[in-house]
Amino acid sequence: MVKIGLRLPIYEFEAELRSRMTLINGLSGKGKTTLIDYLFSPQYEGVREVTLSDESYELVYGNPALKTISSGENKKIFIFDEDINLSDRKLSAVFNHVTDCYFVMITRDTIKTLSYSIEDVYIFMADGKRHWLERYLDRHVCEDLVESVSVFVTEDSGYGYDWFCRFLNDTTIAVKSAGGKGNVHKMCSNLIEKNKNITCYLAVDWCAYGCHINSLIELSNGRLVINRSYKSFEYMLLNTSILEKKADLDQIPDNVLEERYYEELIFHLTENTIYEVRHKRNKLSRCFLDDCCPFHPGQVESKGGCDIRCRGTKFEMLLRGTIFESLLDYRR
Repeated sequence: MVKIGLRLPIYEFEAELRSRMTLINGLSGKGKTTLIDYLFSPQYEGVREVTLSDESYELVYGNPALKTISSGENKKIFIFDEDINLSDRKLSAVFNHVTDCYFVMITRDTIKTLSYSIEDVYIFMADGKRHWLERYLDRHVCEDLVESVSVFVTEDSGYGYDWFCRFLNDTTIAVKSAGGKGNVHKMCSNLIEKNKNITCYLAVDWCAYGCHINSLIELSNGRLVINRSYKSFEYMLLNTSILEKKADLDQIPDNVLEERYYEELIFHLTENTIYEVRHKRNKLSRCFLDDCCPFHPGQVESKGGCDIRCRGTKFEMLLRGTIFESLLDYRR
């Protein structure tokens, strides 16, 4: 994380860059364009005071630098304004391949060519000369209303969908697959259009859904439940108590997309175990779905045996004591 500070006699700005991408939305007249001028215009040289919590980084105006940015760039904070072509392939190539840099996008639009989290979307705030950022979702809280939820919508139609179907099998809650990230909004819109009082719980890979979150919240009107801890289905599996090896889920390499990191990590940690997770199989091991069976080391020596043998339901064992424990309330 790097903190940015800007001070002039008539303008102040401060922000924390918590991930590689920071997308700043905001209404006209809030001072977003002025921020670029104050940061980079030569006429304010000697007047502005810019501070970085990590002085090894360099602040760079991204628009004119875009064509010359190479994969070898490091320790830079690129700030782009609304004049940038958001569909430029160079932009997505730079974001995906340039590591150890931060990207700040000031725009009223979404950037559908980039993969970024719902937590990376901010609103530009102003109060007099003071300016700062607030996370978009902090101002659009979707409460977890267990009693009113009647449908779970999953992003995928593979093992994530299968897991939730089994998880909610003995309840009155329906599970529907959107069949892909780009179809979630359409499915929710159709459900709400058919039933204005419906409440849907969204099991979506939020770590890669940033470009869609604004339109989804506009549609919501309090009828869509968003669990911000649910970064992806693989992230949820990584937090379950079935895994003997644990990993630091916050230490994501700079050159790896968050969604892909969780996928590769669950594949690696479960490799050659009886609860191995593999995308190509498109289904989960029964160890994530069924109550424990009589397996023991002598029966499954080739994959290390099983020493879990939990008591009670498997879903209780998986989620109890984790950040996803609240999901168990939907089974009651």
